[in-house]
Amino acid sequence: MKHRFILAAMMLAATVSCQKGETAIEFNLSDLRDGWVVDVTRIEGEGGNSIFKDTVQNSQSSFVIKCDSLTENTMYMVMLTSQDFRKRCMYRTIYVEEGSTVTVKGSGMHNCDWLITSTDPRQKLENALNDATRDIIRQLDDIKLFADTAKSDESNQKLYAMESQLYDQLEEKQLATMKDMPIDEFWLQKLRRGAGAINYYGTDYKSYGAIEELYKMIPEDLKNSKNGKALQRLRPLRRRRQCASSG
Repeated sequence: MKHRFILAAMMLAATVSCQKGETAIEFNLSDLRDGWVVDVTRIEGEGGNSIFKDTVQNSQSSFVIKCDSLTENTMYMVMLTSQDFRKRCMYRTIYVEEGSTVTVKGSGMHNCDWLITSTDPRQKLENALNDATRDIIRQLDDIKLFADTAKSDESNQKLYAMESQLYDQLEEKQLATMKDMPIDEFWLQKLRRGAGAINYYGTDYKSYGAIEELYKMIPEDLKNSKNGKALQRLRPLRRRRQCASSG
């Protein structure tokens, strides 16, 4: 009984309406499959925890997440999962600005089709990357959410190969989209996270050429910023830079 009371209190806290000027995320979703779960995770830097789960009823999910003690490293992720978490879609990233309410509205099981409206300037790049890759994300979601993994090993291997190809296309499209976006500290952070693999694969990494091209676009003052310096420390980029300066 005590457990049920605590759970009910959590549900009430997450479903109350937003007040003006409140720091929160308001979700209004429809045309979902009953029994599936809308899962919200709060990320701080490299770590994170699931903070709220809402089970879909009557094809809908509506609730509010209050966002307290925000830092420059705070972000939220939302995804749809099955009850046993064995099936889950690609996540969407949400950035919240202090004193404002983010709205997440949409219908259907593909969260890449949901509209995320935020005053935080970082959301603009996130939304642009999502919009540019929506067709690829939908195909990945179809595999993650609806593919029958109970088939033969051969069939599953084909699914895994298809999924791997789609991830390659996703990264290629994201990097191409970044060429046309304003370069700021958050842009550098996104590139830094995507470029980490070249420390392991070197110049053989499939996206090395695209990453190097983006790196060359960075203004000198930003190369000396926190994320700019982190990019400079990546081994292949560092060697290329040293060779260029010695020549």
